[in-house]
Amino acid sequence: MQKKHSRFLINLFFLALVAGLLSGCTLPLRTNDQPGVAEHGVLLRSGAPLASQSFTLPYAGLSGVEIFLVPDPGGPGGVTLRILDPQKGNILAESALKAEDVSGAGFYVFTFYPLENVRSGDRLIFELVWNGDGGLRAGMAPLVNYAGGEMMLDGQVQENLPLSYHWQPE
Repeated sequence: MQKKHSRFLINLFFLALVAGLLSGCTLPLRTNDQPGVAEHGVLLRSGAPLASQSFTLPYAGLSGVEIFLVPDPGGPGGVTLRILDPQKGNILAESALKAEDVSGAGFYVFTFYPLENVRSGDRLIFELVWNGDGGLRAGMAPLVNYAGGEMMLDGQVQENLPLSYHWQPE
């Protein structure tokens, strides 16, 4: 009796797994590409240098990026994350966040439709564009936590200073 019960549970598990895969369900996944954070970060404010980060696309279907942000006193405003194709110079995706939604230091999600017409391994750039009077800071990660990209201020590479972020898969 015990064997029949065990086989039944195993078969039920595999049936549920196959049904989930066929219906398009995926397991929740959050990759920790940048686990470390230095809160002083890069200032995002009008007149400040434009912060951007080059990266190698980890997989097709990227649908969001979490950026470590820290509130910086000031007036109203917001930040827009843009994903760019540096070869073609076009914007692949955009997502915005209001400064008032950043209540404390932590990771904040910028979501967008899954990227199309790009492949795993493509080199892309995300940039953080500030709009308004206030400001935020984008956190930095120790270099040992990151490989395969460079942080830039107004297009100038900043040695050993990558931004702190996580990928959000489709």
